[in-house]
Amino acid sequence: MNNPKKGKSSDLYRHIAAQGDAMTEFYTLSTDKRQELLDSIITVNDLADSADADEGPA
Repeated sequence: MNNPKKGKSSDLYRHIAAQGDAMTEFYTLSTDKRQELLDSIITVNDLADSADADEGPA
């Protein structure tokens, strides 16, 4: 019989490993490239927040 918890746990471990790989790759970038990436993430988040505010309450 298939154990549903096993699949979810496995997915979680893969997700955590992928995050670790992404962080390792991030820290191998130069300081300028890291800052550029962080600035672009902040810009995207600001745009998303702005769009949410324009929609008004649900």
